[in-house]
Amino acid sequence: MQTNWHQGLKGLAALRSEWAALSADCSLFARYTWQKAVAEHLVEDESQVGFFRIADEAGHAVAIVPAYTARIAVGEFGFLPAISLGWDPDLVLFDFPMASNADPQAVGRTLLKAFRKHAYPWQVISWGRMLTTSNAARLAQAMDHQLTLIEANAEPCQVFNTVRETDDVGHVKPFALVSRKLGDNLRQGLRKLESLGPVQIRTARSRLDTNSFLAEFLRVEATGWKGANRSATRHLPRFTAFMLMLLEADAPDLKADIALLYCGEEAIATQFRITAGRFAYLYKHGYDERLAKMQPGHMMTHMWLNETIADERFDCMSLVSGP
Repeated sequence: MQTNWHQGLKGLAALRSEWAALSADCSLFARYTWQKAVAEHLVEDESQVGFFRIADEAGHAVAIVPAYTARIAVGEFGFLPAISLGWDPDLVLFDFPMASNADPQAVGRTLLKAFRKHAYPWQVISWGRMLTTSNAARLAQAMDHQLTLIEANAEPCQVFNTVRETDDVGHVKPFALVSRKLGDNLRQGLRKLESLGPVQIRTARSRLDTNSFLAEFLRVEATGWKGANRSATRHLPRFTAFMLMLLEADAPDLKADIALLYCGEEAIATQFRITAGRFAYLYKHGYDERLAKMQPGHMMTHMWLNETIADERFDCMSLVSGP
């Protein structure tokens, strides 16, 4: 196998067609549009990002692996110069495209040789949170006996298969994961909200209004503790720009949207949603904590789960940041 190094955004652009071919069935985090938004908005200096193109003996690309270089926090070791798949704290999962028939052992050996020749004086390869079914996990397992990979600790990412059961008369029963008590609480909260005004979900894509929906997302998400400790997205201009790029992207490999739950004419909960192939992702969410007793956040998630399971375009859905 052979490797080629592609530096920065220009290098990424040169890989676009091969990247699309390799990532057709991959997760959101291995898609070209996602990686482009990361490289444009979530890296301090373009010199810190590049991509290893790994090809077979015939010259056909079998994997494209991002390599972000910087001093980053690596567990109890503190800050070390590292090669990683990315390090922004709002990037909760990492992956890259690799051919389904590629030999992970051979790709891993080739990648490690390329890492050792890299000009950056790295001390550790730090690959963060990965789905167990991801290409990153496949390669990490293959390389484990060759080099220790330092991985960040995180709660598991909950992924549901959208199995469609039917009742006795053939109607789809879209959601059976909610306990009876939680279901009762959600119905009670919905009745209370409906007493204050009509309850409905509106989306940026259906209204063709990205900017005002993003502004409302930022406002609602910051109403509670996230706003108080300045961890809300409105205090993170680079991640806000990252979101906006995904929302405005006219891309075949993913679609991003913002949904708002309205009570009357006031938005009380919000979600940043992304679809990629047969997957639907709930990437970020927030709610007006003044109405916490009515559980608008849980209510909106319940609605999204029902809607997604009933939609035959999707086979799986992910809550991304946890169960």
